[in-house]
Amino acid sequence: MKENEKAVILRFGKVNRTTDPGLRYHLPSPIEKALVVPVSTINIVRSGTTPGTQSERAFALRGSNVQDLMLTGDENLVKVRFTVQWFVKDISNFLFNDPRPMDTVKVAAESAFREVIAQTSLAGALTTEKAEIIVASKKLLQRLLNEYQIGIEVAQINLEEVNPPDTVIDAFRDVQRARADLESKINEAKAYQNSIIPVARGQGRQLTENAEATKQARIELATGEAERFLLVLKAYQAAPDVTMKRLLIENAEEVLADLPKIIISGGNGTQGVLPYLPIDRIGVAKRTNSKTAGAK
Repeated sequence: MKENEKAVILRFGKVNRTTDPGLRYHLPSPIEKALVVPVSTINIVRSGTTPGTQSERAFALRGSNVQDLMLTGDENLVKVRFTVQWFVKDISNFLFNDPRPMDTVKVAAESAFREVIAQTSLAGALTTEKAEIIVASKKLLQRLLNEYQIGIEVAQINLEEVNPPDTVIDAFRDVQRARADLESKINEAKAYQNSIIPVARGQGRQLTENAEATKQARIELATGEAERFLLVLKAYQAAPDVTMKRLLIENAEEVLADLPKIIISGGNGTQGVLPYLPIDRIGVAKRTNSKTAGAK
């Protein structure tokens, strides 16, 4: 036997022994018979069915293989295609416990995948949970095969396709693009929020500080005016006449400071009206007169 092969020796139709690779012998038929199996060969089972009739082939060409459709946990349909790689672990169980082990592996694998997909959301199956689906399906499939006792070990499971059904894939892609646009808009809004909030907080702090400064200035001004009033009141109480005249003079100076002055002369029985020119404006008047004379 070759290195990757093992054999079961039957004696009068019953299992007598199992032989390993190498040079071996058995009694001639019909006493003994050797059933050789390649135990190290990796076998592959694919999901779905191969169309047989013309109508089945036409149905499959439209991408509508019903066996590829599975129901997700949120009650959506998803098209799943996978392959299972397996090898023979127990040659006796493989040969005698199941006449069609390939079909058993395929059916068990589809059953395991359906159970796992039924506990997964559509978004998870299409995006982030594919690795978890493979691990869970392999574990469940191996448990089923162990219960069947058909001597098969699962080597690897590959997900070849996980997509929405072909009839709705365009609509699904539109939804995915809309979700991507939504995420983009949300990110833009968050970025704008993160940029505008610090500015608004800074402006708020500045307004608060300005208001506090204005408040303090108003308080100090009011305090000073109150203290000045109390001093004037104290002086008035000590000398009412003098204080009153002083207040009248100060008030007149404040009111008449920017008004033109006119002097009325009534000496020697004559009356005349003379304009009053303040001393601080004499220089201005001279400059004006000199400019006028130069122009002439």
